[in-house]
Amino acid sequence: MRVVDLRIDVPLFFAAVMGKNTTRTGAVAVALGSKPCKGIWGLNGVKVPGSVEVDSYNSEDGPYSVVTAGDDGDVCSGKDIVVSGKTIINGDVMPGFGYATTTNGGALEITGTTTVSNQGVTAPVVTVDEAMLSNDNDTITLTDKGNDPFSSGLNMSLTANDNLTLQPGLYYFESMSFTSGASLTITGPTEIYLSGDLNVTGTGTINTTLNPADLTIYSTGSTVKMTGDVEFYGSIIAPYAEIELAGTSSYYGAIIGGTVKISGDFEFHVDESLDDVFALIKPPPPTLVQ
Repeated sequence: MRVVDLRIDVPLFFAAVMGKNTTRTGAVAVALGSKPCKGIWGLNGVKVPGSVEVDSYNSEDGPYSVVTAGDDGDVCSGKDIVVSGKTIINGDVMPGFGYATTTNGGALEITGTTTVSNQGVTAPVVTVDEAMLSNDNDTITLTDKGNDPFSSGLNMSLTANDNLTLQPGLYYFESMSFTSGASLTITGPTEIYLSGDLNVTGTGTINTTLNPADLTIYSTGSTVKMTGDVEFYGSIIAPYAEIELAGTSSYYGAIIGGTVKISGDFEFHVDESLDDVFALIKPPPPTLVQ
């Protein structure tokens, strides 16, 4: 932003002796600012190789459709971003202040800007202490196949095309694992707090309402992995984790990780309606540069 202040006919005192009674004066100020980044956040770096496609939609307007998909599928970081292969990003790519975006491959496409953020970012703080003490875990029943969803302690594990239904509420688990076509049915707004890792492989649907606003997973773990041919609807907020998204899976929602790597033929559809998630990382204030 450039602001110009111009004043005309400013009266002069000493110069009036020389016959000059007025003058013009002015000042120019330039501030550099960054627009909010919505979508994929890798606080300590992002890598997007392969044939990844990123775009956006608004779930409040209805289900995702390639016909009406938007171009707010932003990819952002507090550090470097590397984009390569045949990746298509329908949105902005914003590396951190003092860092850069590196592109490798003539087939990749970025439809938005690649503007560097004007200041560093601060990671959102995630804790599980309150969720450990007060949660709705006692409402959890057996799976559709009559199995106990907990393999040990509070480590939730679903396999073999099994499904677990959670009532709307707040839950605490030590870890979560979905394999071999397992799915999770969400019946309304649900928050899950994890003190450990999240692993989703094979096929299956996580959040069968297909509404990303209904599921938010907060994790203090070190790893989040999603591979295979999975459909995930929701937000994952894991600022201390290495996040790996791979395969032919489709992700609908938003994500915040320590580092994020997306590869394969992965599709990421940013849900523009998730303002509460995007607000966890505020855009830096404008910086006066002139």
